[in-house]
Amino acid sequence: MRAAVTSQAQEAVRENAAIEVGIEFVFDELRQAGAAGMRVAQRRFLVPHARVNVGGNNLAQSSQANMPMNDYTHTRKPDPLISCGYLRKNTEEHSMSTAVLRAIVALSILAATHGAAAQSWKPTRNVELVAASAAGGGSDHLARLMQKILQEQKIIDVPMTVINKPASGGVVAWMGLNQNPLDGHHLSISTANLITNHLTGRSTLHYADVTSVAQLFSESVAIAVRADSPLRNGRELAALLKADAGSVSAAIGTSLGNSGHIALALVTQAAGGDAKKLKAVVFQSVSQGVTALIGGHVDVVSTAASNLAAHHIAGRIRIIGLTAPRRYAGALSAVPTWREQGIAVDVDNLRGVIGPKMMSAGQIAYWETAFARVAATAEWKSHLEQNQWSDNFAGAAASRKILNDQHDEMRAGLAALGMISMIK
Repeated sequence: MRAAVTSQAQEAVRENAAIEVGIEFVFDELRQAGAAGMRVAQRRFLVPHARVNVGGNNLAQSSQANMPMNDYTHTRKPDPLISCGYLRKNTEEHSMSTAVLRAIVALSILAATHGAAAQSWKPTRNVELVAASAAGGGSDHLARLMQKILQEQKIIDVPMTVINKPASGGVVAWMGLNQNPLDGHHLSISTANLITNHLTGRSTLHYADVTSVAQLFSESVAIAVRADSPLRNGRELAALLKADAGSVSAAIGTSLGNSGHIALALVTQAAGGDAKKLKAVVFQSVSQGVTALIGGHVDVVSTAASNLAAHHIAGRIRIIGLTAPRRYAGALSAVPTWREQGIAVDVDNLRGVIGPKMMSAGQIAYWETAFARVAATAEWKSHLEQNQWSDNFAGAAASRKILNDQHDEMRAGLAALGMISMIK
């Protein structure tokens, strides 16, 4: 019983904190609405005895408007909010905190006045696009490509800056978004770590705690060895993993439990080995992991295929298996899938764009349209082909469902690694 009460109290604190964060933004919007906003407020204001001051203008609904907001009680005729089910009925007394009442008032007015303005929102100052990897990493490469196309094609008319925050497998980058929870000028590249960090207990940030703006593409995971490795193909690696998974050291990118780690775990499990014994080595970027592989410091690297394609083509490493349902075309057409080698494993590494949790509909619509225009450019399509990225652009609503599906896939991989028990 005590746990239930504590949980309810904590939830109430979180909700009230969210209200407080949003109120100042809401009132800023109302001040900008001017006289039109005042008129709509007078028509829409549902709380009969309250009064709110917006930019020096008093908004009132009844002759009792001068009653202090924190003294509001249900002592008169039934309140419309009770009829709508918004407030718990209490005929004797029912006090509401000033913060909650202000939120109801402000958000009601905002819903009426801000709709048209939301559709025309656009950035008015520098936009920060955060890459959750060091310079040269996969997210950094993608962020700079998008920055280039957005600015050179004049899809946006404000500057955009790429910020690198490689620490903790994306935790620092993505937690930082909600320091500006209502601000559409802060975006980040998302990877599978957004999901796996929470599943493993590495971060308290759930993928639903940010706004999914768009899904850009997906790509399979490639597992590679250095050019002179005694392992000639995926079957030989699978046999080694079955015999002694602990004898294989693997560079997996920026955090434990990411898509590269999960792909290698599923291959190990499918081969009959114990994925929990894998020796996974974490680097600040994939490029550092590849350098370690070429230098002979690790046995394999497991990461998105695009991160390894150029090194494979140059002959510095050999990709021995792809977690794809079918072979790639182009430069990697000779690389077999794991399915071809008797290991039924498919893993997608999704890349998208996310923003702060409380982005407005107008902000989401603006960026969804902007990134759709990026995806339609010849330069973007060329990079899709060069990097073996699967062209599956999706808007905000569809990308949320994609993240839900990937959550289930990642959970299965983490179970194989024995990391599922760490879920909070």
